[in-house]
Amino acid sequence: MRPTQILFIGLFSLPFVLCVEPDEELQCNISHDEWKGSPLENAEYRLVGDKCIYITSENSDWNTANDACTKSANSSALVIWNWEENQAIQKAMKEKFNVEEAYLGFVYNNTKCYWSNGDTSSYEHLSTSEFCYPTPPPATVKTTSDPSKQRVGTSLVIIADSSKYSTKALTSIELNFASMLAKHISDRGPVEMATYFYGCNNGNEGDPSVVDAWYPGYAQNMNDFQNQINYLLGVSKEGCQMDSPLSFYRMIQTLQYYYYGPQSATVFPPRRRNYGRIAVVIFSSNTNSSEVIGNSPINPVPNSPVITISVGNSAASLGSTSVPQNSNYIRLADLSNLTALVEQVDARIFSSSFSMFDTLPEELCWFMKASDPNGDWYPSPCSEEKRFLCQTIKYDYIPPPTENTLDERVLPCEPRTANLSYFLDLGNTRCYKISTTKRNFSDAEQNCFPDSCVIRHSPQLVSITSELEMSKLDTMAAGVPNEAMFWIGLKFDNAVKKFTWVDGSTDMSYDNWRKGYPRIPCDGCECVAYVVNDGYWINTDCSLELRTICYFDALKPVDTTATALYEEL
Repeated sequence: MRPTQILFIGLFSLPFVLCVEPDEELQCNISHDEWKGSPLENAEYRLVGDKCIYITSENSDWNTANDACTKSANSSALVIWNWEENQAIQKAMKEKFNVEEAYLGFVYNNTKCYWSNGDTSSYEHLSTSEFCYPTPPPATVKTTSDPSKQRVGTSLVIIADSSKYSTKALTSIELNFASMLAKHISDRGPVEMATYFYGCNNGNEGDPSVVDAWYPGYAQNMNDFQNQINYLLGVSKEGCQMDSPLSFYRMIQTLQYYYYGPQSATVFPPRRRNYGRIAVVIFSSNTNSSEVIGNSPINPVPNSPVITISVGNSAASLGSTSVPQNSNYIRLADLSNLTALVEQVDARIFSSSFSMFDTLPEELCWFMKASDPNGDWYPSPCSEEKRFLCQTIKYDYIPPPTENTLDERVLPCEPRTANLSYFLDLGNTRCYKISTTKRNFSDAEQNCFPDSCVIRHSPQLVSITSELEMSKLDTMAAGVPNEAMFWIGLKFDNAVKKFTWVDGSTDMSYDNWRKGYPRIPCDGCECVAYVVNDGYWINTDCSLELRTICYFDALKPVDTTATALYEEL
């Protein structure tokens, strides 16, 4: 059966999601009278997910094709929501359309990049960040270098791999590289530097007395930076056990807490920096691709590159960890030529705002290449003629149920196509679902899973009232690959000085805290996440982008205004 179609209606400033299930298999080869005489008149099509994707039969400039596309109801230039869809579009271009380049609905206009139809999708896969995230002006710090070669002031973080996948000799080489790169950069412009490694457990990693040495602040000169390196070399030689199973995940979290975190945070006090731009270099010899990919996404800082380096032919790819994704990823068989690597990494950190244009156009339109191995999008003057991808979503009307009652002979969760989970042995009428998108806690609290279908009900972050219910959610979470944590609906209420369920539930008889939690007081980490690895709850930074565990009660009174809107479709 083809996927359910989705319609978002703005209701009380929040999207309300209505789902309809087609009576028959969705057909994309329908007549579009509005497209006659336009580049879309004889368009080929392909069903991708819940969208009919059409491609112009001939090349045209972006604006002409977009004008034709939007004349048809519910149609717009293509918006891509995630990596899986990005891959599917590339595949369709190669196998179905036999086209190398085609425009998307992603555009740049003067100072910003956005989707032309107003879609709020945050997904992007840019070949260059030059236009959407322009480089800031150089710092006004005096240097001894040639003025024509002066650099943007940068906070540099270099992270070595000291996990079970690496060796102590390899870790030492990576730290030697850190010294060489820092010296190379400091000779050419303003920089402050910090380095640490991950995966090495000598029994004191969590000791607050050594945190400042373990995750140091930025050194302002080479002598202080070399002291950081010497400390790490000493720790390694003293007998560090390279066996931490959560090493890669911990490294990503540490980077975001101590080096990317808000400068005002107090619970995980970030290392004070003098520059708004952070350049990060990460080494990994990890061969466990599921561990790396599942814990790798980094919340990027504007204008701040993340260069990732996989060491060894069997090491897992770090393409999804680099920023921009895949564009700043390097794979090396070994580290035999550090001098060349220094030059290569330096060039990526300080690439001189390259542009494929003599003068920057006021408007750019992004296109995809079918043959690009990374699935990147490329900017082009909108006047250049290319094929164009147009999307259409078709809505069918099915009357809503006349009564909001539960027939004990059937499951209470509708629509079936929303893939909701119901557990009969819980003895409740709750319908559960895990979101497919990641958001911070505040956004998730306001709208738990806007990417899924729920008829006439408003889903909420889940409240958990029993060990049995928790075990059911364990099972659901285990079915989601490559995710480390999920938001649940528990949050510290400063007014009453205790944790409360955001759905208003007053049943606090059950909890599932990890040992040592909750950690209160905690500035900025009042929100609770379920950790997949050990199955416990922790309170953590509310700004983290996580997937959510949501629910709604199938027998809870529905919003009659929303029902009325539904019936008018």
